[in-house]
Amino acid sequence: SLRITHYVLRIKGWKTMSRILYIDLNRCISCMGCEIACMRVHGSDKSNIFVTLLDGRFSIPFSCRHCEKSPCAKVCPTDALEKTPEGAVIHHSMKCIGCTLCAVVCPFGIIQLDTVNKVIQKCDLCIDRLRASKLPACASTCPARAIIYDEFDNIMEKVRKKRAMSILSGVGTEPGTIITLPTRWAYEDGFTSPACVRCSDVLRSKLLNEVSSLLRKLPLHADR
Repeated sequence: SLRITHYVLRIKGWKTMSRILYIDLNRCISCMGCEIACMRVHGSDKSNIFVTLLDGRFSIPFSCRHCEKSPCAKVCPTDALEKTPEGAVIHHSMKCIGCTLCAVVCPFGIIQLDTVNKVIQKCDLCIDRLRASKLPACASTCPARAIIYDEFDNIMEKVRKKRAMSILSGVGTEPGTIITLPTRWAYEDGFTSPACVRCSDVLRSKLLNEVSSLLRKLPLHADR
């Protein structure tokens, strides 16, 4: 059975300090809002974040991990990939020769090849939005708050509270058991667990409407 419940992307730098991109797999409802927001902001027909469905049950938003020691940037012969002070690994398309060495060494299989322009394509953590003190498009659009960009300490405090609630409920008290929030519990911000979300057409409709509303607020690529 799939044990992963969340993962974080550490984003270090003097501007972002200890901010991270936190992805809670328990919350993802497969609305694809993050993908649409990414395409809209970058003016592309391809998203740099992928919602991957496993076993027909688990939805996993997957994007560049912006590795601290980025193998893609190290192997690039033209320095087309750069690790910025904000912690994001960004791509300079004018320097790229489409050799795809970066895609070969990427341990997560994230980097894509733009077959039209013959250059690679990847997540840049919406670097222009970060520098304008805005959230990455995926984080600002997600209606279920499955993708959050916040201070590391704030995120971990919320995680600890959820785990504490699980322990008090009698779930996960045996040694070696991974503790997760019972599906019958509601999240503290009013959202029910994914199992409840999927069986509630009314709530799903409301969330999708919220996605549409949030997407309309995002500027098109040409207007940035």
